[in-house]
Amino acid sequence: MLAYLDDIIIMSPTFESHLGDLTKVFDQLRKYNLTVNIIKCRFCCPTVKYLGHLITKEGLTMDPSKTSAIVNMPIPSNLKHLTSFLQTCSWYRRFIAGFAKIAEPLTRLTKKNAQWVWGIEQQVAYDKLKKLLTSAPILRQADETKPYLIKTDASSYAIGAVLLQGEGEDERPVEYASRLLSPAERNYNTTEREALAVVWAVSKFRGYIESLPVTVVTDHQALRWLMNLKSPTGRLARWALQLQSYNLTIKYSPGKTNVVADTLSRPSCTKENEKDCGICVVTIDMPKKDPAKIREEQIKDENIQRIIKSLEDEVNFENARYWSEKGYIMNNGLLYRNSPSVDTEDAQLVVPQHEWMNVVSIYHDDPLAGHGGSEKTYNRISKRYFWSGMRKYIEGYVKNCVPCQRYKPANWKPAGLLQTTTMNQRFEVLAFDLFGPLPPSKKNNTLILVVEDIASRWVELFALEAATAKNCAATRFLEEF
Repeated sequence: MLAYLDDIIIMSPTFESHLGDLTKVFDQLRKYNLTVNIIKCRFCCPTVKYLGHLITKEGLTMDPSKTSAIVNMPIPSNLKHLTSFLQTCSWYRRFIAGFAKIAEPLTRLTKKNAQWVWGIEQQVAYDKLKKLLTSAPILRQADETKPYLIKTDASSYAIGAVLLQGEGEDERPVEYASRLLSPAERNYNTTEREALAVVWAVSKFRGYIESLPVTVVTDHQALRWLMNLKSPTGRLARWALQLQSYNLTIKYSPGKTNVVADTLSRPSCTKENEKDCGICVVTIDMPKKDPAKIREEQIKDENIQRIIKSLEDEVNFENARYWSEKGYIMNNGLLYRNSPSVDTEDAQLVVPQHEWMNVVSIYHDDPLAGHGGSEKTYNRISKRYFWSGMRKYIEGYVKNCVPCQRYKPANWKPAGLLQTTTMNQRFEVLAFDLFGPLPPSKKNNTLILVVEDIASRWVELFALEAATAKNCAATRFLEEF
């Protein structure tokens, strides 16, 4: 008999001896007034799922649910899906003998100008890599003496996580996990989706990490403050409290080093989930134009033409690498740019200069657009289009919009009633004020009458005993004036 927390497992060589073992266990439970939940009990099972393993008469085998996130990945349907899968495989290539030879049919499809043909050769390589990725020596049996590491990631439609043990070259996965987001969860902002991935992963791997120190690695900087919020509210407060029961340390890691969780959070689209897939959705339309016409319009712009030629140049790879690092990509002959500042998974179409006004007018002047402000208009356009200096251009366009200036109410406070008087000569306008009280002088004066000529800024000072009209009228200044 084995016991783990509140679970008991009984193993016997034969059915008859098993009944005797059960009797002994129940006698001990009755002796100490302990009860069991009959709904959760399983009796006389040939296979038992226990602590991430399947116990059979042949021995311990791996639980399929630990690798289902990888095993159930559908066949890649485009280059981006294939690249994402190969990145995950490459992360553990040191454990796969002859990795380059096995993956060659797949890497052949990633070469420049290669025609996409998924044949038997590619299918065999794909299936073999998945099998190697979800079997020994890749997967490691959990060891409580070694520190745990959880890597998480979230996309606009799914979240993924991987539980690992080991450090550096010895880092290996214990279990993979991923799931699609619900319709409500897809409305979360980026920080909330990344936080949800952490909370879900910690709950998923609770059986491994409970009461043990764990490091959570995410590619979202903002999550580092989740455990340090002083006055959290809403769902973030609930999540922060939920994580308090674990010994967690949240660390930031750039996205390029988080390839496994990134792949799990972006599953390839299938007929079942094609509505949820965020990878295949790439905007390719400018208002009222087809992709072929957009290509012609982009080439008319000299700056865009230079970038397209650099990316399509088969000889000079340095220029292509330079523009690729800035986020520019080619898709179906059109130039796009991935803007990290925009909260979307899609690439933005690069708009030529002569089309800027056309795009802004659709998103600002159209009756359905409602003549929104510069910030609102920018947020709507930046999710689908890009050009250099877009924010400044949109602000100028909105400021000069005639209907906005004519019909929108002014947001500033009304002007005050004070008006500056124009002076024609000195001593035309005088300003008077009293300064004090001050400590009494020898003549018992405690106030000073300040007289200033507004035009010349000439100032005269007169000592007063009391602030009365009679004293002010009796000053030498007024007598002379």
